[in-house]
Amino acid sequence: MAESESQWRELLNDSSRINEWFLPGFLESLQRKGIQLKADECYGWTIHPRIGGKAETNNLSPINLVAYHIVINGLFRMSPGNKIDRFSVDGIIP
Repeated sequence: MAESESQWRELLNDSSRINEWFLPGFLESLQRKGIQLKADECYGWTIHPRIGGKAETNNLSPINLVAYHIVINGLFRMSPGNKIDRFSVDGIIP
């Protein structure tokens, strides 16, 4: 976590941080598979690694950017120690 914007910019010069934070290999793999984004989409975790999903390209899919960030914001605002034991998407438990 950066203490300031200037520190954040400095950390962006470290290629190992870029690989860890932005997973450029994943992006290249998804694009090779033909998985393209629309203007209002991002690649999002189907099951986020924080709740047990695997950090693999087959766990990523295009999703509406705004909706994804709303869900992720809620996930990361949870108090430490809270546990999600199950959830559903459109009534389906993944």
